[in-house]
Amino acid sequence: MGIFLKFILVTISVLVFVLTACQNKDNTIVDQDTPPNPAAVSVSISSPVNNQSSAQNAVISFNGTAVLGSGDQISGEHLVWTSNKDGVIGTGTAFSRSGLSLGDHTIILTATAPSGESGRAEIQFINQPNASGMVVLIESPAGTRSKQTDLINFKGSAIAPNGNPITGPLAFEWRSDLETDPGSILGDGLEIEPGGLTPGLHTITLNATAPDGSGGSASIDLFVEFDNSGIQVDILAPFNGVQIVQGNDLACNGSASQTGGGSFQQIIWTSSMDGEIGSSETCIVPFLSLGTHRITMTATASDGKKGAVSTIVEVIE
Repeated sequence: MGIFLKFILVTISVLVFVLTACQNKDNTIVDQDTPPNPAAVSVSISSPVNNQSSAQNAVISFNGTAVLGSGDQISGEHLVWTSNKDGVIGTGTAFSRSGLSLGDHTIILTATAPSGESGRAEIQFINQPNASGMVVLIESPAGTRSKQTDLINFKGSAIAPNGNPITGPLAFEWRSDLETDPGSILGDGLEIEPGGLTPGLHTITLNATAPDGSGGSASIDLFVEFDNSGIQVDILAPFNGVQIVQGNDLACNGSASQTGGGSFQQIIWTSSMDGEIGSSETCIVPFLSLGTHRITMTATASDGKKGAVSTIVEVIE
């Protein structure tokens, strides 16, 4: 009996040891670090910092990053910046702008990988009034990329120091720091659609003047993509910077050609202030609004490729 009891005790000890070892093995597996998820998206905002405040007309740098668990970076149009007050305010890893609404903003950076995974980060930002009391807002464009052949919608607004909205089209002037030929001005008005802009990174500035003579400005970044369509478009008339009296005809004349030859299915003339004003290589425009216009000629070849160029015309009384 004594030997049998010892056998049972030894057997129980062995079973306890085995079970304990298995349990420890399981715990070891559970306690190990979880491998990184290659589909996870990590998003961070480095600028502006949380709870940063700034004057409404000050240029703010927006910078952020997004990385997949695999280590791949997410960039370009896959990064979208929004404000709970103003909607989309920019795209990409970095851009600069002013002209957001006054008050407290929740700034959100949303990153979406090409495979569909997404992540986001957010900060609080405070936009304070300017010392002058002038408020100038840029509502569009919100993105930072466009094509040279696009008619880009620029829309803004302004409030004078006395609190009254500024409504006169000639009180608003849009400019680009990259445009030198035919000139930096893009057009007058609260809302314009210029085209044929120079490829590259533009700082677009909206200058507004109140009835009392006080002024203010706001700015955004805009990247115009380089075009390799092989289409050459030239405006022969009107000459850049010409002035005409309102009510006088404006004669438009241009030429278009494509590397390797080919025909053109459409040629359109547009004004940044008045929209489409003519078609074909030549046209006569009987009336344009007062102000500075950016006149764009856009040619579409039979294969669908486009080319564009623009010039400046000032209409006076």
